Amino acid sequence: MGASYGKQKLAKAGKLNVGRFTALPHSVIHSVQYRGLGYAARALLIDLAAQYNQTNNGKLVCCAKYLQPLGWTSNDTISRALRELKASGLLIQTRQGMMPPMSRAAWFAIGWFGLDVTNDLDIEPKQYQRCQLTPFKLLDKINALTPINGAMRQTTAPTIGVARQSLAPINGAVEPINGSSPTPINGEFIDLPYTHPIIEQHYLSEVTQ
Repeated sequence: MGASYGKQKLAKAGKLNVGRFTALPHSVIHSVQYRGLGYAARALLIDLAAQYNQTNNGKLVCCAKYLQPLGWTSNDTISRALRELKASGLLIQTRQGMMPPMSRAAWFAIGWFGLDVTNDLDIEPKQYQRCQLTPFKLLDKINALTPINGAMRQTTAPTIGVARQSLAPINGAVEPINGSSPTPINGEFIDLPYTHPIIEQHYLSEVTQ
């Protein structure tokens, strides 16, 4: 069943109450810092950003007590993802955690938001700086993988068309250089009966007498 007319109006006006949500700006999504993260680090960033209520940036926690109910069961995965986030600048650590007997949790701030908490931090609040996002040129990378004129098709024929096989040389038929002609230049041969050399000599002597 479709939504009521009143809800449809609220949805079009952008005023439909969907509860709390986590804002992930497009400048962050399309940044080099975010694109360089692994999938675990991206997921951890969203779960940590879900703690943000516009008054507690700088006091976000990344402890097992908070993460285990969300499905995070591997401490190694959490540690690797946390290192990636801190290296990218998207997550800034504001306080160091301590083991028992001190037992205090580490605090963090979302890098693209300003600092809200100023007390009990291990950093100087005045020196806090938001992360500098570098735009990820998505279109440039896509264009680099595809030629400007589109994907090139493999040519199965020469560029100027299909070449026809010539049955004769380009300049005409070639005359044999050393071949003997079957027909004399001045006419055809006259077939003569074969005579033995002695008989032929005797015939010639009789003719001359």
